[in-house]
Amino acid sequence: MSAKIIKTVLFIALGLGVGVAAASYQSRDSVHAMGLMNMGGGKVGHPVNMKLGEDRYTVAASLTWLNKKPGDLKATLENAAPGEAVPQHRFMSWYPPAVDLGFNHWNGVDKDGVIHGMTPFARTNLYTVIDSPQRPAVVNLVMTEVKSGKRVLTMPIRFVGEDGGGHESH
Repeated sequence: MSAKIIKTVLFIALGLGVGVAAASYQSRDSVHAMGLMNMGGGKVGHPVNMKLGEDRYTVAASLTWLNKKPGDLKATLENAAPGEAVPQHRFMSWYPPAVDLGFNHWNGVDKDGVIHGMTPFARTNLYTVIDSPQRPAVVNLVMTEVKSGKRVLTMPIRFVGEDGGGHESH
């Protein structure tokens, strides 16, 4: 075989090796979750489980608004156990982008956790940055349609002890 073919094969093999190694890495402080929001309460794609032991956690939620009417949606974080304090948190979005090319309608989130102007069947992202609870806990990321006050999605986020108690979501 020629040297050029050997170099090409080695380059591809190295690229595949790096790709597989990067794909197998699992961050302990962030997860991705999916949610379908509708006036019937919505649906969560899979459970969100985080192991305690980090200072802060990020839930990157890909959300789809399955409604025939546009609306504003408000994000809140609630503790699933009545009377328990909600960890400090904030909501963020990468939208709208710094340079809008005009191909899509982007929905950002304001400082109060409201996503304005969700059009029918639109998708958006919501990053929830949560300070670590002091002990195992379950908090709910709740999306509410502002005009009606109706919950359109409840996404449980479970913080488990270091010894396990479930698998981590990624």
